[in-house]
Amino acid sequence: MKTATRLIALTIITLFSISNTSIAQAQEHTVTLVCNSDELRTKKTHEACYFAQDPDVDPREFLITVDVGDVILWDGQSVSGEDRIDIKKIKWDKGTKIFDEDFIDGIETVVGTVKYDTKDKKDFKYTIQFKVNDSEKMYKIDPKVRVNP
Repeated sequence: MKTATRLIALTIITLFSISNTSIAQAQEHTVTLVCNSDELRTKKTHEACYFAQDPDVDPREFLITVDVGDVILWDGQSVSGEDRIDIKKIKWDKGTKIFDEDFIDGIETVVGTVKYDTKDKKDFKYTIQFKVNDSEKMYKIDPKVRVNP
């Protein structure tokens, strides 16, 4: 009888753990910066670029909402498809820090796992630093992230 009770209790605990884990799985969010490399030479960065997820929003006002534990992947894309937009760094500017470090480096893309929420605090304001075709010139644009607990 004790064995059957233990088996039932163990089964219930296991099912609860599995369902709890599947509900709380981290999600991956891709943020794609799209730039017209010809316009970058003559216009301000925010006039030559936009985010694929919300192309009608000024990129300085672009905001994504994520959860603690989620992974954010930043990548770049050119309008022409011929140029390469390499995301080199994500750097904290102001507001609530959501990563352990003030900046995260990359080569072509940058990946970060969200550690802290912004509930009842200012959104995470950051700078994306990127290059076109690995040129010497570093471009910058500064969107925001809001993090749910």
